[in-house]
Amino acid sequence: MSTIDDHGILLDSGTNEVEIAEFFIGNRSFGTNVAKIREFVPFLQESVTKIPDAPESVEGVFVLRDHSIPVVNLKTYLNIQSTQSDEHHHTYDRPVVIVTEFNDLINSFIADSINQIHRISWDDLDPVDPLIVKYGSNITGSYHIEDREILILDLENIISNIFPEHM
Repeated sequence: MSTIDDHGILLDSGTNEVEIAEFFIGNRSFGTNVAKIREFVPFLQESVTKIPDAPESVEGVFVLRDHSIPVVNLKTYLNIQSTQSDEHHHTYDRPVVIVTEFNDLINSFIADSINQIHRISWDDLDPVDPLIVKYGSNITGSYHIEDREILILDLENIISNIFPEHM
């Protein structure tokens, strides 16, 4: 038996699967649950309006379908430095804005590029080691595909850290 979820994605009932969107920040691979993503849009710096006194990781806001949406720069928030060796061999090889919706809030995040969506079993997700949780509450798990470890980002936690009054 198959069902279509809220985002029009066909999922087989009882398969215990999740879809993870993989994206890159620097040369590091991250992912998040597709169910939290509304869409991907190209990042255009000129479309972002700076906000006075905003946290450093908040690029500003941009307008998408008549809504002002905050833009969080994940590279800045996660303190990932760019290097000359950041080689991208990804599906979409330009900066992209990941527009999300959760907790009745629409936010967005800049990533260097997106790669693809992986459908995996929940059983394939590795829990975060307790030592890592102590120092990195933004990671909820990881999984391995090909030669990459994809760290699953907790975008809700990032938003609650930046905008605690909204969570």
